[in-house]
Amino acid sequence: MKTTYKGGGWLRTGIKEILWRCLKGRDGLTGVRVISGPSRGTRIRVDFRSESSYWLGTYDRKILSLLMQIIKPGQIAYDCGAYIGIYTATMRRAVGLNGRVYAFEASSLNYQRIARLPEANGWRNLQVEYLAIGEAHTTIRFASNLGAASGPIDMPGKNFPLESVQIENVPCSGVDELIFERGFPAPDFLKFDLETGEGFALLNGSRLWKEKRPTVLVELHKNSEPTPFAFESAEQFLRDFDYYGTEVHLGCPVKSVDDFVGAEKLGVQCTILAVPKN
Repeated sequence: MKTTYKGGGWLRTGIKEILWRCLKGRDGLTGVRVISGPSRGTRIRVDFRSESSYWLGTYDRKILSLLMQIIKPGQIAYDCGAYIGIYTATMRRAVGLNGRVYAFEASSLNYQRIARLPEANGWRNLQVEYLAIGEAHTTIRFASNLGAASGPIDMPGKNFPLESVQIENVPCSGVDELIFERGFPAPDFLKFDLETGEGFALLNGSRLWKEKRPTVLVELHKNSEPTPFAFESAEQFLRDFDYYGTEVHLGCPVKSVDDFVGAEKLGVQCTILAVPKN
């Protein structure tokens, strides 16, 4: 069994390399349609070597299928930390023609890719913004060439080598700032995948959490601190704003730092679906 698996892994890697070499454009990417799952039919550009799961429609399929049940036609959804737009595409399908999706991406390289989605797919109800979400009224240093792992650099306990990292200064907005100052419509659903920036995002939306009470999906990211800042922020958010949290991979209730750490120990990256209790 072990030998067969290993051989299969080498075969898959070889096929991806061949596809990449034969089909890549000058930017190393290939235009494809997602072939299965909730984002099926979406035109995106991928690197076959590392992003084939987006093309195949297998990436986060369980969570994306859940979003199709949670998000309703006509609603407004935010994709904060959108990367190349797989979650964005699913949200757009869920809200339908009468809803609207706003995608926020802080890496200029990733933004160039997701900004093509509306024209490539003929979508009129998707708006893409080059903007980090987290701290309000600020500019942050952002590592922009790490693909899906691109994220803010100067975060509590976040230390990693900066060799070969492209660093940009990116405008950053809090959630309340977006809605009550910049004039974006209040969302019914938000997804945060902010590479530790979710800690600030959860604490900079108090008016939204109290008045609109949207559903929130947040992927928590650890750092080198004994108690990660994002974990503490998530516990405070659930407690102070009276939200019920479920870890989506495990399907179990969570509400504290200990719960989040426990989920991580079971081999998942803790991702919380937060639903208002009333």
